[in-house]
Amino acid sequence: MNALILGYGSTGKSVEDYLLSKNISSYAIWDDYSNDLSPHKTENNLDNINREDYKVVYISPGIAPDHPVISHIDKNKLGIPIETDLDIFFTSSIDTSMPKIIGITGTNGKSTCVEVLKEIILSTGVKAEACGNVGRPILECSPKLSDNEYLIIELSSFQLHYVNSLRLDVAAILNISEDHIDWHGNRENYQEAKLSISQYLENNSRTI
Repeated sequence: MNALILGYGSTGKSVEDYLLSKNISSYAIWDDYSNDLSPHKTENNLDNINREDYKVVYISPGIAPDHPVISHIDKNKLGIPIETDLDIFFTSSIDTSMPKIIGITGTNGKSTCVEVLKEIILSTGVKAEACGNVGRPILECSPKLSDNEYLIIELSSFQLHYVNSLRLDVAAILNISEDHIDWHGNRENYQEAKLSISQYLENNSRTI
């Protein structure tokens, strides 16, 4: 196997669709809840997770850092990269023309802000798409948006915790209050994840 898809909700399925679109069939799926009968679903045996069989883990954003697979990789120092659908999108489009990218995070109001902003842009006659935590995985967004159009991404603290490759023209942090402490471990980690959105800004870009 070359890849392990960890989590088989909408994000995991979009990663699978992407791999298949690239004629990549050497992957397995680990999911703790799904009854999906995909032939690629693994037996969820940690003994099968090793560097020889898996070169990358594509993680769904809801998977906590203390998940058995992540803990197994860390404990045994396997060095298997953990990547997201965002990483796939941005690394696969690095040499192509990209739309203007707006990233929005915050504890409350993200989805509403993303959708309202999309409608405002559309009302000017400019094409815009919304994706991310708003409910539509980024790999389902159109790859044909031009550099004068907009892609608006709702970014949760979970996504920001894991992402490695992200390029934003504008970043917005709506608010930060105590939330998801059980997932992040403490308020400081949660706040750090939210504030990290600023590090993905392109040159001459800004955080609001």
